[in-house]
Amino acid sequence: MLSTSAESLEKRIRVDGVKTGRVTALDLPGQIGEAVSLGILSEAEGAALRDYDAKVSNLLSVDDFAPHELCAGGGAGATPGS
Repeated sequence: MLSTSAESLEKRIRVDGVKTGRVTALDLPGQIGEAVSLGILSEAEGAALRDYDAKVSNLLSVDDFAPHELCAGGGAGATPGS
């Protein structure tokens, strides 16, 4: 499963990088870059974790709405029951 392999890579970054002070970035993309540079992750592992992070971000962004879509009370163009 993709999440299982990503979890093990993230754990390696935390244990071998963040906890030792070698990885100082606060965001996952920055941590991945530092971990690859330090040899904690291989280029292929870094690419796989970046891809996983992008997929998760894409899934989470599904709930993004335009401001006009959030207006309650049915402005112009509203349909009944919406």
